[in-house]
Amino acid sequence: MTRHHLLFLPLLVASMLILAASGVTSQQDDADAGAPLIATAHLAGPDGRAVGTVTLIEGPNGVLVQADLTGLSPGGHGFHIHAVGACEPDFSAAGDHFNPEGIGHGFMEEGGWHAGDLPNIYAAADGTARADFFTTAVTLTPGAENSIFDADGSAIIVHAKPDSYGESPGAGDRVACGVIRPGEPEPAGGGAAADDGLADSADSDMTVPDATATGPSEDLPAG
Repeated sequence: MTRHHLLFLPLLVASMLILAASGVTSQQDDADAGAPLIATAHLAGPDGRAVGTVTLIEGPNGVLVQADLTGLSPGGHGFHIHAVGACEPDFSAAGDHFNPEGIGHGFMEEGGWHAGDLPNIYAAADGTARADFFTTAVTLTPGAENSIFDADGSAIIVHAKPDSYGESPGAGDRVACGVIRPGEPEPAGGGAAADDGLADSADSDMTVPDATATGPSEDLPAG
């Protein structure tokens, strides 16, 4: 083998290694681009006590809403996405239900339901509540018409009583609130504080074609 051939061989091997590495990088970039959008709300009560976490994961067909809550009174609770990403002491700053289309409330109503309506969540005797809900009524994609990340953000609210799923929610006071923020929840033990120094079961799994609802405090605006 000539000297020129000997010099060419390591160059060829090096080129092949570079091409292989670039292929792996390209595949990783593609995987990252296709990764689901994730958002989190850390809920707390009016006294600032941490109540738990709600995680929202955008998939190809809608948004999965996963709740892991504690400290609730046993039984059903209204559970909604509200229109403003704020949790003041009485949680009224969160506004009404997220409702960009301006339609009526209630899964059982002919006119449809608010985009922020979700099914009731049910707490066990020990106050824990874990549930998975699915909705196609909202998106985590900024700029979309039904994005929860609009100009003033959005929040998760838990109510004292179950939603009626009718025109008037009747879900009572707001007992927990958490601002929805982009990103995954912190690992267990990571010390994630309840959101804004305020609000951060019977197991239930429910799939809802478009969304599901819960209602506002009777002493606050509908939502």
